[in-house]
Amino acid sequence: MDIRRRAVVTASKSGVVPANRIQIAFEAFGDPGNRPLLLVMGLGAPMLVWHPDLCALLAERGFFVIRYDNRDVGRSTHLRDAPEPDVRAAMRQGDVSSASYSLDDMAEDGFGLLDALDLAAAHVLGMSMGGMIVQTMAARRPERVLSLTSIASTPAPSLINSKPDAMAALMLPPTSTREAAIAQAIEVSRITGSPGFPPDDEWRAELAGMIWDQVWTRPGECGS
Repeated sequence: MDIRRRAVVTASKSGVVPANRIQIAFEAFGDPGNRPLLLVMGLGAPMLVWHPDLCALLAERGFFVIRYDNRDVGRSTHLRDAPEPDVRAAMRQGDVSSASYSLDDMAEDGFGLLDALDLAAAHVLGMSMGGMIVQTMAARRPERVLSLTSIASTPAPSLINSKPDAMAALMLPPTSTREAAIAQAIEVSRITGSPGFPPDDEWRAELAGMIWDQVWTRPGECGS
């Protein structure tokens, strides 16, 4: 399905709400009376990565689509006083001892957002680490999960078997300029993307620019 440049899509509802003792930024698409579908993104990625045209297509199929920023990402609360986690140790050895919070905490963030939106249950769809989060949601509170979809994910970080070049690309340090961030995002997508689908460099560049602008021009909107 080609979702690129399908339409100019805007959220039907958006905001920042209290959830699980932090602030969660979200955007929703479609009729609030339709079936709720919660989209959970992966490690370090903001909700912007869920293409708005994809959200619109899902809304057209009868879902009330909700995308949101995980904690420490985008416009949600950043735990700025927390110690730096050892991401390499978590991904390579499954050692999460350096983490200030767990998948259980992030699952509760999702439930907290549903509470804030007055939703008793939802279909949940997670990408990468988001897949781990939605699996945790289903395990902890199955009565609140109508269905579970886990994409490009795993039941536990220790089971990841990434190719060395892909892992190296994902672990690249942040860039210092907007132009470098865009170039890096395009290169990483070429390494980690599926060979069956040609990369959309135009969209990737636009997305990287939006993420850079969000981080550097609107820090005051982030919860703390």
